[in-house]
Amino acid sequence: MRHLLWIIALLIGFALGYAVKTTTAKNTITLTVRTNQAILVHPKTGDTIKWEDEVTGHPSRVLFDEQPPPCSETVDPDKMLPQCTINVTSGVYGYSCDKNACRDPGVGVGPEVIELAARFSVPARTMSLPSPDTPVVSCDASNNAYASNITATAGNMLEWAPGKGSPGTGWTITPPAGVCSQGDSPFPRAGVCTVQITTPGTTQYQYQVAGTACTGNKNATANLTIQNPQAAPTPPTPPSKKGQ
Repeated sequence: MRHLLWIIALLIGFALGYAVKTTTAKNTITLTVRTNQAILVHPKTGDTIKWEDEVTGHPSRVLFDEQPPPCSETVDPDKMLPQCTINVTSGVYGYSCDKNACRDPGVGVGPEVIELAARFSVPARTMSLPSPDTPVVSCDASNNAYASNITATAGNMLEWAPGKGSPGTGWTITPPAGVCSQGDSPFPRAGVCTVQITTPGTTQYQYQVAGTACTGNKNATANLTIQNPQAAPTPPTPPSKKGQ
């Protein structure tokens, strides 16, 4: 009888272990490296994204550019969220972090479909540019063309993504003269612009986009701010010594 009880116990243990193993879902996380070396994290619809302060371990809230955000959660009174359960299937949705406490990688559903790309105020803290690291082109709520305002520095590679469910094709980007090492000619959305302006300090430009998918105004203008380190001041000439 004792041996029979041991066999029954082993069978029950095996059955429970098998049930746990077969019912525990495994989530595969995909990281995509874009041409400009930005890393995009692609969750699936229904996945939950949480932001957490590295030092305190407390939730860190974010504010999405688009309201309502692409999340199942109810926003706080100030429209911020500590987490987002993705409830959309396409689109690019930028967000800013509470007290500028975070920066991306972008987060997207499917390959280059939904990207939650962080925005920064400048200067917010020491950070890498460009900001956002993945600018977007899209048709806004009125179906007018829209493009991200960008802050970049010399050597940054700018690569645009389709925003808010907009088609990835049918876009033309016209850079400011002399800014891109690839030249001044208009290029499709999938093209890139490597910033070659090395002038110290801040220089303001504008770039143009055109989107055939937008049924309203198909053309838009956005700001491109180039921020480079200021030139080091020339040290003062030491006074000459008497008798020399």
